[in-house]
Amino acid sequence: MVAISKLAPSRIANRAGRRLAYLCRLLTNEEFYNHLNGPLADPVALDSTLSTICYFFLFIAEVIRMRPTLIKHLKIVLRKLLALVLTSLKRSAFGSLKNHVEPTLLSWSSRLDNKEAKEPEAIEPQVNALDITSSKLRSISNYISDIRIFVRLWGIPALTAFGISEIKQTRKSGQSRVSRWLNYIDVVSIVAYQPLENVGFLADHKWTHHPDSVAGEVGLWYYVVSSRLWAIYVVLEVVKLAKEYVISIRNGSRIPLLENSAFSRGLVSNLANLPLTVHWSLPEGCLPDIVVGFLGTFSSALNTRESWSAVFRDIRALDV
Repeated sequence: MVAISKLAPSRIANRAGRRLAYLCRLLTNEEFYNHLNGPLADPVALDSTLSTICYFFLFIAEVIRMRPTLIKHLKIVLRKLLALVLTSLKRSAFGSLKNHVEPTLLSWSSRLDNKEAKEPEAIEPQVNALDITSSKLRSISNYISDIRIFVRLWGIPALTAFGISEIKQTRKSGQSRVSRWLNYIDVVSIVAYQPLENVGFLADHKWTHHPDSVAGEVGLWYYVVSSRLWAIYVVLEVVKLAKEYVISIRNGSRIPLLENSAFSRGLVSNLANLPLTVHWSLPEGCLPDIVVGFLGTFSSALNTRESWSAVFRDIRALDV
């Protein structure tokens, strides 16, 4: 036993030493940083990453801000669940199970009542700290949102080239007239969306010739119109994906929806974006910020995960 007790710290120290040495070699390897730079240098992957961070911070900020209401509703749900379980136990024929479980459930119910009876002064310092955190997260989210729109301003030439290429390919394709026109509308809507969003951004920040007194209203108008074009694009993308799925079924090669494939990521992203397009298409919006944060995070999380998973796979494969 003495020998084992002496060897254990030595093994732990050796393991920690090996990890530290590996970390030092990794951090001094230029390929490590080249791999990290991959998604950051790709405009699409970078926008997806920033979108995930932006909306996730908004979601967490709202969860923190709404925590008293959320906790209250959670307690109500828990009480109803406990009451339902206790009622079921009373009707149960398993007496031994009832004798073991019922006291525990009653204890949990009592704890919920005791926590609710606590004085609010006892948690006031924690509340203030959390409110500050919520405010900072929302501020970061708003700033990232501005960065994303500003960066997309410089992507207009590439987006225009993409639109021209897509229209030419559609004209040469053997698709039906309806399919061709749907593709035309799809491409034009997303190409027109971007400059309108950018004009809205510039006007909202009072960088246009509009008087300051109306710049905000002008910016909002452009945002709303651009969002409606985005909504058209998203709806048509969902239609395309649904059509692709139906064709795969007819051909006997059903697309697996639960796999992390490009099809699944596109479907999840567009379905999550659908309510967001409706929200941004209305001047006053229609969704609470907590829902906007959740849907926005969900819409880009899979693509972000795919980008960075590839990076981490490449890093693990490095010969260091």
